[in-house]
Amino acid sequence: ETPLRLDVKSFDLTPFAGLVKGLRTQGIEIQTLETLLQDPGRDRKAYDLYWQVAEDVPHENELNVMPFREWSRWTQEDPSVSNDGYFIAVCGDE
Repeated sequence: ETPLRLDVKSFDLTPFAGLVKGLRTQGIEIQTLETLLQDPGRDRKAYDLYWQVAEDVPHENELNVMPFREWSRWTQEDPSVSNDGYFIAVCGDE
């Protein structure tokens, strides 16, 4: 796999000033998986969203959708994966 790195210290937030406020005026909130624990459908929604956006991420190999249970073990049950690292735009129940 190709390692991916993001230098967050040098990231310029200036172009995004006011973005969160603009989203809120549209009823959209940025949440983490951790803050969405109270939603009983959270895991399935996150799984569906993950594979929907994965189609837009460049891959070296063919994208193979893994079964929900396997994905849960890989993402949400792995102690090295933080639910605070998943940021999701939420609008109502979506």
